[in-house]
Amino acid sequence: MDRILPQRKGRAAPFPVLPPVKTTGDIVNALASLTEAVTSGQISTEEALQLSGVLEVQRKAIEQQVMEAQMATFEAELEARFPKK
Repeated sequence: MDRILPQRKGRAAPFPVLPPVKTTGDIVNALASLTEAVTSGQISTEEALQLSGVLEVQRKAIEQQVMEAQMATFEAELEARFPKK
């Protein structure tokens, strides 16, 4: 059975460890929460490292979304100034 469904490594992080993350600024708050959770003994440094990896993925996704929105705005402004014939 362990081959089909291996045992989970680690444990679920105590909830709520992280505040909601919707902007890159929220990442800073989430990292501060991780630091506080480590220093208070709620989670281990290994768990904090894993969670910070999740935050890094979220940061990249948020930044990509912002860049795409900025590019769409830039393209619309460019089209308005220089319409295609």
